[in-house]
Amino acid sequence: MNLSTYEHALSLWKEAGFSSIQSLLDDSIAKIKDLETSSLESRKTLASETKKYKKLPDDEKPSQSLKLVKEYQKEIDSLTTRSTFSEKVVIELYEKLIEQPDPTGILESIVEELKKDGTNVDDIKAENQKLAAIVSKCADYDTLKKRLSDLEQNSAKTLSNRLIAKEKEITSKWEEKQRNWNNREDELLKQLETLKNTNSILEKKIGAQVDLEQQEDGDDDTVLVSGKNSAQSELLVQELEAAQIRIMSLESRNEELNSEVTKLKSDEQQDSIFQEKETKLNQLESENAKLVTCLEEERKSLKETSQTLSSQLKSSALETQTYKSELETLRRKLTNYSDYEKIKQELNAMKKIEFGTSDDSDNENDDGDDSITSSLKHANQKLQNNLVKANTEKNKYMNETQTLKKSIEALYSKIQNLETLNAKLEADIEKVEDVTNQFSDTQSMMSGATRQISNRHATNEKLSPTSSIIGIPEEKELDTFSGNFNGSPSILPIVTKQRDRFRSRNLELERQIKHCNQEQTKLKVQVKELKADNSKLYEKAKLLSSYSNNSAVRNTVDLESPFSEEYEESLHPLSSFKERELERYERRKMPPLERLFLSFAKVILANKQTRMLFMLYCLGLHGLVMVMTIYVTSFTNYITPDVSSSSGSMINTNQ
Repeated sequence: MNLSTYEHALSLWKEAGFSSIQSLLDDSIAKIKDLETSSLESRKTLASETKKYKKLPDDEKPSQSLKLVKEYQKEIDSLTTRSTFSEKVVIELYEKLIEQPDPTGILESIVEELKKDGTNVDDIKAENQKLAAIVSKCADYDTLKKRLSDLEQNSAKTLSNRLIAKEKEITSKWEEKQRNWNNREDELLKQLETLKNTNSILEKKIGAQVDLEQQEDGDDDTVLVSGKNSAQSELLVQELEAAQIRIMSLESRNEELNSEVTKLKSDEQQDSIFQEKETKLNQLESENAKLVTCLEEERKSLKETSQTLSSQLKSSALETQTYKSELETLRRKLTNYSDYEKIKQELNAMKKIEFGTSDDSDNENDDGDDSITSSLKHANQKLQNNLVKANTEKNKYMNETQTLKKSIEALYSKIQNLETLNAKLEADIEKVEDVTNQFSDTQSMMSGATRQISNRHATNEKLSPTSSIIGIPEEKELDTFSGNFNGSPSILPIVTKQRDRFRSRNLELERQIKHCNQEQTKLKVQVKELKADNSKLYEKAKLLSSYSNNSAVRNTVDLESPFSEEYEESLHPLSSFKERELERYERRKMPPLERLFLSFAKVILANKQTRMLFMLYCLGLHGLVMVMTIYVTSFTNYITPDVSSSSGSMINTNQ
């Protein structure tokens, strides 16, 4: 599939807004659950009403039928509202999801592409391994390349060195020949000079000899011979000297050449050794490079294996943790659902009692377990809502407790008034019995009461309060009591009705007293709990206010004064008593002036009004002092120029 299809599907799902759909479903489902719980409760009440209606006699059924029809109508209206709301939610979801494409095809294509990518990844990994093997085999490519470049450079250097050496050799040869030629030329020049000198000497001698020949003819041959011999000996001596000098120079030159030859031979040997070592070194470097590449490959493989093992360990650890958490949750659920059968039986029993189902409908009850579980869920949600409402209505009970306290006090006062009236009535009856000596109904009633009291004390039986007051006989004594009233048969039904009326009234009063006592105990417990909660909240607020600024604390002190008193009262009594004793002891040690000042400060800091009045007083006093100082300074500045001018005029007059 193309990328445009994915983008189009993504844009459509973004427009639909999956999060908004989820929030809509959450809100609507919560409302549906509330409607379901309310309908379930209304159905329960309707079932109870129908049961009551069935139990009514035929005469009362027409009067109650209208009320029952109204209840059924209300139930129908609630069901219609519930169905309309659910239909509305379904329509909204349909409108949002009707234009959305099916994501299964796109997801399948994505999965196929991921599988193809996985196969391609495997092929790429295989090729990568092959290339890595080839690279490991050719690991010394860089070293060989470097060696080749080094050899090329070394060959160029050796060639240039050889050329330079050859040039030096040729130049040295030419210089040697030039030197030899120069030496030969010098020798020849010296010989020529010597010959010239000898020639000149000989010429002179010959001239001298010619002159002497003229003088002495006999001595000619001897002179010539002696001159020739002397000239030859001189030439030989000179040649000998030149040859010796030449031999000495050649020997020195030969020594120099020998030393140079030995140096060259040693350099060649060192170069050969160096080349051998270089070759060995290159071989070792190539082997080292191969080993390094193999080591790096092994390291990479070890790293990959360690990473895979660590990932597997992490995944296995996460899986074990998830399994453990799931096991713990399942165990908790099992522990929570351990009494499922018992609750199911109780629920079936309650359902039978509530809806009047018979034993024949057990199969229907078994089939309706899902509805029971849903009703339990709704009941749980209802209980949670009731808990929230109870927490919200907690504050209302404070006012109700106060009103009930007042009503209880009024009831106590009424009871006391009734007791006083009862005592007065008994006293008046005794007075009437003492005054009238004739037998009347009242006297007979009082005498009967006294007889009953005496009989009750004799038989150790209890007497009701109405019988003790009025003298009405009990049911056991009606037969004997009726014998006493044979003379007046019309009083007996009046007395019995009065007795029954007083009895019923007494029972009602006793029930009301019990109910009031129970309510009073409940309210006392609630008041205690509320006081404890208020003290805890005040303690927390005090802790939080210690971290806040002083202004907030000042604003909340007057509002929290009753809670602060309760909190201080709830503290340890010995510590508060110790503080009061320490304060009293310290005040006793103070002088009277300081005691007066401390009492004055306590009066000022007693409440907010006194503090504000004292602050306003201090500000007004300071303002008055400042105004007076400003006025005095301005007045003194106004008077001083007049004084200076008058003093100056007096000085001028004196001068």
